[in-house]
Amino acid sequence: MIELKNNLNEPPVYGAEVFGDFQIEVLRTFENEKGQFFELEIQGLTKSKFVFEINVEDAGGNIAAPDPGDVFRTLMKWLKEILCPHCL
Repeated sequence: MIELKNNLNEPPVYGAEVFGDFQIEVLRTFENEKGQFFELEIQGLTKSKFVFEINVEDAGGNIAAPDPGDVFRTLMKWLKEILCPHCL
């Protein structure tokens, strides 16, 4: 699961470091008119595992294997866009 560690707790600025322990399984790779994609199963970030598709470029750019750090950053970017689009 995701772990938060406070690294700044002084008003008006608050911060935390985010750590995650999760597993990525590549279910398949495929290509369509929008590019090359991975279909990934993610386990450990949420209570239930989930499946999603991600462009190879957003997952490190290597069709042989996704980069876990890039996958995590992309997921967090999408989360931010969905939860707080005006924050971008």
